[in-house]
Amino acid sequence: MKAHTSRSLSRKGFTLVELLVVVSIIAILATLAVAGAKTAMEAAKKAKARAAMKTLADAVDLYYDRYDSLPLSDGADGDTEFRTDSELMNVLCGLESAKIDNPYLTSFFEYKSAKGKGNNQFDGLARTETEAQLFGPWKTRNINERYYQVILDLDYDKEVREPSNLGNNIQYGRRYLIYSYGKDGKIGQEYNIDNLYNWR
Repeated sequence: MKAHTSRSLSRKGFTLVELLVVVSIIAILATLAVAGAKTAMEAAKKAKARAAMKTLADAVDLYYDRYDSLPLSDGADGDTEFRTDSELMNVLCGLESAKIDNPYLTSFFEYKSAKGKGNNQFDGLARTETEAQLFGPWKTRNINERYYQVILDLDYDKEVREPSNLGNNIQYGRRYLIYSYGKDGKIGQEYNIDNLYNWR
């Protein structure tokens, strides 16, 4: 007598439906992994930007302690906004070109070197013998969007007004406000969601 082999035991391989289910599950998991990696990378960039802003704030405080004034205050009479381009950073880095504002050429700001070259620099301090610039961690198209923004209380009333497109509120008891345009490199109501601030 012949033994009957059950159908389930003799079947080999997978059906098309089973393969499609497995492929779909793998695709979903891969999508979740990519989204998680992007979120983690963006969180890391924000952490870098906050660290740079903290170091920048410390440098302004050290400058104030040394000279009993804020950088670039000569001739100014109100809250004034600067980028972290060479005008401000030359002073904070103690470069010879900023000797009028930093007579002792004290270096108040030290930070890791920027990545990239020329107009493509980002994520750090680009410093030469004659120029210093501080860039955020995002590779935005326009170089001006990569700088941090610093508003200095140059009338020394301990009241600094936010830019109108950031709320226009007065921040009391502060010498400066520092912010970053974030990943999109833009400022304004619909763009402010990714901005970073040292006062909020």
